[in-house]
Order: sequence, then C-alpha cells, then structure tokens
Amino acid sequence: MKILLLLLSMPILLFSSIGNVVAVKGSVIIKRHRVSIFVKDGSAIEKKDSIITKNRSRVQIILKDQTIVTIGENSNFSFDEYKFHTKNDSKLKMKLNYGFFRVITGKIGKIAPEHFKVQSKSATIGIRGTHFYGLVRNKIEKYGCIRGRISILTKEAKKINLIAGQMLTFGRNKVWEKGSIKQGSIEKQEHTLNKSITSTHTNIDQVQQNILIQEPHHKQPNHPSLPVPPLRPEHPVTGASGGS
Repeated sequence: MKILLLLLSMPILLFSSIGNVVAVKGSVIIKRHRVSIFVKDGSAIEKKDSIITKNRSRVQIILKDQTIVTIGENSNFSFDEYKFHTKNDSKLKMKLNYGFFRVITGKIGKIAPEHFKVQSKSATIGIRGTHFYGLVRNKIEKYGCIRGRISILTKEAKKINLIAGQMLTFGRNKVWEKGSIKQGSIEKQEHTLNKSITSTHTNIDQVQQNILIQEPHHKQPNHPSLPVPPLRPEHPVTGASGGS
C-alpha cells in the first residue's frame, strides 16, 4: 500500500516543479511552506518558492520554458506564478523583494510576453523578448535592459520604456531617472561561474554557459531580519505539503 501511494504521488511531485537550480555558490535557501531548504545543484524550484541568498552567495535557475534567472548575493526573490502551456495559458510572475537579479527570457517571453512580469518595491517590469536586470538596495532601485526592450510601470502609474543599453534609476530623491548603462558598472560585470559551481548537466544553447553577474561585495543590506526556521537538507520533510 505504501509503495502504491508513493507511485501515485510521483506525478504530482514532478508537475509541481517549475525549474531547477543549475549553479549555486555560497549559502542559498528556499523558503517553501514555512520550511527552509538548503539549495544545491539540481534542487527543484516550485511555484511560490522564495529564494534567499546570503553574503557572497548567488544562484542560477532555469525554468521549464528555458527562462534563465540569476540571483545575486543578499537577495530575496520569489516565483509567485508560473504556467507554461499554450500562448493563452502561459504566465510568469516573479518578485524581487530586495537584492539583485538578472533574467534571460525563455519561451514564455516569446509566446506570451504580455504575461511575463517582474515586480519590485516600486515598479512592475514587462518585457518584449529580452535580457534585463534589477537591483534594489538601500532605498535605491536600478533596472536595465541589456537586449530587447522592457516596459516599466511605476507605482505612480507612469510607464517608462527602455531599449537595449538603457537603465532606469529610482533614488533617495524619489525621482525616476533614465540613463545609459555604463561600461564597467555593476550591471555589466559578467563572468563565468567558478569551477566549483559549474553545472555539468546544463546545455541549452550557448546562452546556457552558466553566466552570473558578479556584484562587488556589499555589507548586509539594512532590511529587517526575516524569521528563518532551522535549515534542513533537501529531502522530503515529514508533514510538509507539496507545491501548488
């Protein structure tokens, strides 16, 4: 009977996954159903998961539609909604609570770009087949378009469009300022992952060469401490429910 129940539950567990970790460095955890899970290479990501990175830590995730998400150190990033089916039934909604992220869009960005969104503290980013980033630290927000186009809707309901090479900054003066991505800036410092975290199972075209954005080392941001339950290794936890 136990074996039968396990076999019946396997499809549910498989379908609950929306992607996988392909590279990780340092201390990264998944917050899922009030449980904290250590992230390792190959860890499954589920809808509603929050990814929390610590000092000098970063992680790269590939979703089922081949969207690539890189999350920098001292960050909190969540996957709020995910559906990948037909053009009319595909949706991706992510949220940057604080820290740094970089995204290379996959198939959802191509077939349903109007349903591909990234929210942050002060704006919502829409895309048109692209490669972009966001940074939220110490009351400063920056968003840049590396390739393609993005449309940013601010909390004041102001729509600002960016093309490749442009960035938008929201500073302590509470004013949105458009400019150019400067050569050598935080947003342009890209390098391949250290050998210690290079994934050996990832090969989705040349764009999947495990590229991370290297941010200069920061002190821990001034965010209120999040209550984090004791960490547990990644294995089924008794009493924890599966993904939605």
